[in-house]
Amino acid sequence: MESLDNKRVHEIELDMLSELNRISKRHKIKYYLAYGTALGAVRNNGFIPWDTDVDVIVEYNNTKKLDEILSKELSGKYRVLNYKNDSSSPLMFSRIVLANDDGVTVHVDLFPMVGLPNRKIKQQIFIKTARIVNALFFFKKVEPEKYYTDRNKKIRLSKILKVVSKPFPIRMLIWAKEKMANKYIIKESRYLFNLCGAYGKKEIIPKGWLDEPVYKQFETESLPLPKEYDKYLTHIYGDYMIPKKDEYI
Repeated sequence: MESLDNKRVHEIELDMLSELNRISKRHKIKYYLAYGTALGAVRNNGFIPWDTDVDVIVEYNNTKKLDEILSKELSGKYRVLNYKNDSSSPLMFSRIVLANDDGVTVHVDLFPMVGLPNRKIKQQIFIKTARIVNALFFFKKVEPEKYYTDRNKKIRLSKILKVVSKPFPIRMLIWAKEKMANKYIIKESRYLFNLCGAYGKKEIIPKGWLDEPVYKQFETESLPLPKEYDKYLTHIYGDYMIPKKDEYI
């Protein structure tokens, strides 16, 4: 797509969030701002100026329903992108993207929260397996030059990992992801985990941190955060109220 500055990207993503919020409320589907988007809501009352990623988390039980409803009710400007409806997607979760765009630059990520075992050893095995499955799927499908524009080191590494992932069939990786997503029933789990997250063990949170959302101002919208957003953000970022321009969002 055409090159956009951060201000324009934020304008589009805010409209995407507005539509997500409107549709989710209508159908009583809970979701929560997460990661840098939640951090921006608390610290900036909106976007962190240098962050163009928008992240939300949704319990896995609700992801299929949310995908279906969004696909029907999003305005014609947007669409839901995932590996089920677009074979070119290198991600194992859904995104809201512009209708005629690949979603690399402008998107709202819809991350699936799944149940976990209670024992720490089993948790570690689970999250390491999830990371491997996600990485193999990503590097098998990704077009390095598109995702890593002008970042030659990452492009070279991606091409190497694409070769490494070649022996693993797409269908096998999808099967593994779905099996993990359904292995532990959320209602019976004490902990939840972003199955497609990048923070390793920091993705593990007590289920009670979500519960009913707390609404915070985000630019012109009032949007939901995890009930225990302070514990959640501290768990991921430490002292999150001190801005760091190089922080990983």
